[in-house]
Amino acid sequence: MDSLNITTTGALVQIVENEKNRLRNAVWFAKLKSNRHIHNLLERKVLGVFFHDIHDLPMMFSFSKYLCENQDSQIVDFIEIDIFSWNFALALACWVFCNWSAADSQSLLQLLRLEI
Repeated sequence: MDSLNITTTGALVQIVENEKNRLRNAVWFAKLKSNRHIHNLLERKVLGVFFHDIHDLPMMFSFSKYLCENQDSQIVDFIEIDIFSWNFALALACWVFCNWSAADSQSLLQLLRLEI
Protein backbone atom coordinates (compact mmCIF):
# COMPACT_ATOMS: atom_id res chain seq x y z
CA MET A 1 0.00 0.00 0.00
CA ASP A 2 1.34 3.41 -0.91
CA SER A 3 1.89 5.53 2.17
CA LEU A 4 0.20 8.52 0.54
CA ASN A 5 -2.99 6.62 -0.26
CA ILE A 6 -4.03 5.54 3.23
CA THR A 7 -7.77 6.11 3.11
CA THR A 8 -8.96 5.06 6.55
CA THR A 9 -7.70 5.31 10.08
CA GLY A 10 -8.20 1.55 10.39
CA ALA A 11 -5.68 0.98 7.59
CA LEU A 12 -3.23 3.25 9.39
CA VAL A 13 -3.70 1.35 12.66
CA GLN A 14 -3.15 -1.94 10.83
CA ILE A 15 0.09 -0.62 9.32
CA VAL A 16 1.31 0.49 12.76
CA GLU A 17 0.45 -2.88 14.34
CA ASN A 18 2.17 -4.82 11.53
CA GLU A 19 5.25 -2.63 11.89
CA LYS A 20 5.28 -3.12 15.66
CA ASN A 21 5.09 -6.91 15.26
CA ARG A 22 7.80 -6.88 12.62
CA LEU A 23 10.17 -4.88 14.81
CA ARG A 24 9.60 -6.76 18.05
CA ASN A 25 13.20 -8.04 18.22
CA ALA A 26 14.87 -5.51 15.94
CA VAL A 27 17.86 -3.35 16.76
CA TRP A 28 17.36 0.18 18.06
CA PHE A 29 18.19 2.03 14.82
CA ALA A 30 15.63 -0.03 12.88
CA LYS A 31 13.03 0.91 15.46
CA LEU A 32 14.06 4.56 15.21
CA LYS A 33 13.72 4.50 11.42
CA SER A 34 10.34 2.79 11.67
CA ASN A 35 9.12 5.32 14.25
CA ARG A 36 10.11 8.16 11.93
CA HIS A 37 8.25 6.46 9.06
CA ILE A 38 5.11 5.97 11.19
CA HIS A 39 5.32 9.58 12.37
CA ASN A 40 5.43 10.76 8.73
CA LEU A 41 2.40 8.59 7.88
CA LEU A 42 0.41 10.00 10.79
CA GLU A 43 1.43 13.54 9.92
CA ARG A 44 0.27 13.12 6.30
CA LYS A 45 -3.03 11.58 7.40
CA VAL A 46 -3.72 14.41 9.86
CA LEU A 47 -2.79 17.00 7.27
CA GLY A 48 -5.10 15.36 4.72
CA VAL A 49 -8.03 15.25 7.15
CA PHE A 50 -7.41 18.88 8.13
CA PHE A 51 -7.30 19.90 4.43
CA HIS A 52 -10.58 18.04 3.73
CA ASP A 53 -12.30 19.69 6.69
CA ILE A 54 -11.06 23.22 6.00
CA HIS A 55 -12.00 23.22 2.31
CA ASP A 56 -15.16 21.10 2.73
CA LEU A 57 -14.09 18.63 0.02
CA PRO A 58 -15.88 15.43 -0.98
CA MET A 59 -14.46 12.14 0.29
CA MET A 60 -13.54 11.14 -3.27
CA PHE A 61 -10.94 13.92 -3.33
CA SER A 62 -7.46 12.39 -3.18
CA PHE A 63 -5.18 14.54 -1.09
CA SER A 64 -2.11 12.53 -2.11
CA LYS A 65 -2.77 13.04 -5.83
CA TYR A 66 -3.38 16.73 -5.17
CA LEU A 67 0.00 17.01 -3.41
CA CYS A 68 1.82 15.12 -6.18
CA GLU A 69 0.31 17.24 -8.95
CA ASN A 70 1.08 20.48 -7.14
CA GLN A 71 4.62 19.39 -6.43
CA ASP A 72 5.13 18.44 -10.09
CA SER A 73 3.87 21.81 -11.29
CA GLN A 74 6.05 23.67 -8.76
CA ILE A 75 9.15 21.79 -9.90
CA VAL A 76 8.39 22.57 -13.55
CA ASP A 77 7.90 26.24 -12.67
CA PHE A 78 11.25 26.34 -10.87
CA ILE A 79 13.11 24.72 -13.76
CA GLU A 80 11.37 26.52 -16.60
CA ILE A 81 13.44 29.36 -18.03
CA ASP A 82 11.88 31.68 -20.55
CA ILE A 83 13.48 32.41 -23.94
CA PHE A 84 14.52 35.95 -22.92
CA SER A 85 16.62 34.58 -20.04
CA TRP A 86 18.30 32.02 -22.31
CA ASN A 87 19.11 34.69 -24.89
CA PHE A 88 20.45 37.07 -22.25
CA ALA A 89 22.65 34.35 -20.72
CA LEU A 90 23.96 33.38 -24.17
CA ALA A 91 24.71 37.00 -25.11
CA LEU A 92 26.46 37.60 -21.79
CA ALA A 93 28.56 34.44 -22.21
CA CYS A 94 29.53 35.47 -25.75
CA TRP A 95 30.44 38.98 -24.62
CA VAL A 96 32.60 37.66 -21.75
CA PHE A 97 34.27 35.10 -24.01
CA CYS A 98 35.05 37.69 -26.72
CA ASN A 99 36.30 40.39 -24.34
CA TRP A 100 38.28 38.24 -21.94
CA SER A 101 42.01 37.94 -22.53
CA ALA A 102 44.96 36.48 -20.67
CA ALA A 103 45.95 39.96 -19.46
CA ASP A 104 42.52 40.44 -17.94
CA SER A 105 42.75 37.15 -16.07
CA GLN A 106 46.20 38.06 -14.71
CA SER A 107 45.03 41.48 -13.53
CA LEU A 108 41.97 39.90 -11.95
CA LEU A 109 44.14 37.41 -10.07
CA GLN A 110 46.39 40.23 -8.86
CA LEU A 111 43.39 42.23 -7.74
CA LEU A 112 42.01 39.24 -5.83
CA ARG A 113 45.37 38.63 -4.15
CA LEU A 114 45.54 42.23 -2.99
CA GLU A 115 42.10 42.09 -1.39
CA ILE A 116 42.75 38.82 0.41
